Amino acid sequence: GMSIRIVLLCLFYCSVIPLSSVAAEVESDAELYGEQATPAYRGSGKDWQEQNIQLPPYPDETKLIKVDLGLDQYPFSVLVDPRSLAVGDDRVVRFTVVLRSVSGVDNIEYQGLRCSQRMVRRYAWGDRGHFSLIPDSQWRYIRENLQDRYLDALVRDFLCPLPGYDREKNLLKKLRRPNRKNLLYDQDE
Repeated sequence: GMSIRIVLLCLFYCSVIPLSSVAAEVESDAELYGEQATPAYRGSGKDWQEQNIQLPPYPDETKLIKVDLGLDQYPFSVLVDPRSLAVGDDRVVRFTVVLRSVSGVDNIEYQGLRCSQRMVRRYAWGDRGHFSLIPDSQWRYIRENLQDRYLDALVRDFLCPLPGYDREKNLLKKLRRPNRKNLLYDQDE
């Protein structure tokens, strides 16, 4: 009886302590990113308001930045349109991304990332020179799966945390830089 009670108490307290440290981490992340939104699981996030979006011009093939994500066996090249990259007053990084398959087929999307929440929203997809808004587009968490591998890498290594000044210029500089995690990294570049 007594040993079972001790084990149950330990299980309870051992499981409570990590949860409180996770909650503290989330709050400090929100402070770090200056985005005091209530996470989606706690309510509607009344403190954070998304600004209205305006679709950028269709990407110009000659100006795309090929991002060196350093992902092993990733089946797409990831290209970002530098003209589309913007950080809003709502602290969302918005940009057009081109996912190019080995056979040269392009998937073009205009999307937004929220660094502090690790969330993505797809606003529009591009085809034959114009964008079409995605109906009922919603924010969702970036998942650890094949579809989201490039988003995970962009958040982890390139776009977050947001620079303190000249945000677009500094983010574009990071996107153009070779990834040091990639074995093919060339010191001379």
